[in-house]
Amino acid sequence: SREYLEQYDLVIKDLDSGKETRLTHTPYHELSPVFIPGSAALIYVSDQDGIFNLHRLDLRSGISWPLSRVIGGIFTPQVSQDGQRVLFSYFRHGQYRIFESPMLTKLSGAGDASGVLIFAGEKP
Repeated sequence: SREYLEQYDLVIKDLDSGKETRLTHTPYHELSPVFIPGSAALIYVSDQDGIFNLHRLDLRSGISWPLSRVIGGIFTPQVSQDGQRVLFSYFRHGQYRIFESPMLTKLSGAGDASGVLIFAGEKP
């Protein structure tokens, strides 16, 4: 991540040439990028709706979309070596908890009584 004008965008830097390629350019914070093995994509967290949620960026098209819509916030995503699972810390009810989910490709799930989006396969 690189700070531009008091917010963070995602940047790839070629270590040989020093060239930087900016992946995002929004007025929001984009943080914690993780490449998805076996794909031309990465996941990251962004506060585009005021709360940090998980997003996916297709590196070929440059198109990004949300994968979650939670109340508390999602942080520090990690991807399994085979690219099939994503782990993340989820802040809710004043505490952080670790969640594991099948790799998400689109916003999915159903809200529980508190309005929190629950992912298919989520294990609290």
